Amino acid sequence: MHYQQPHIQAILVINDSISEDYILKALSCGAQGFITNKLSALDFIKVVNAIDQGEIWVSRKILTKAMDQVLFS
Repeated sequence: MHYQQPHIQAILVINDSISEDYILKALSCGAQGFITNKLSALDFIKVVNAIDQGEIWVSRKILTKAMDQVLFS
């Protein structure tokens, strides 16, 4: 989607069974962040606003893995 429509900002909505590798792959394909399907409506609005301001919304654990991939690949 990112390659065909680069102006679209995507958020990946996941459940607990999604692997970290899948999340990393989605981020590398243009997702701007990920949230669980258990997120409250108020927190969802915070995520959308953060992404709209250009931020990436990921956990520290995923951020660490993504940075390791960038630095060591």
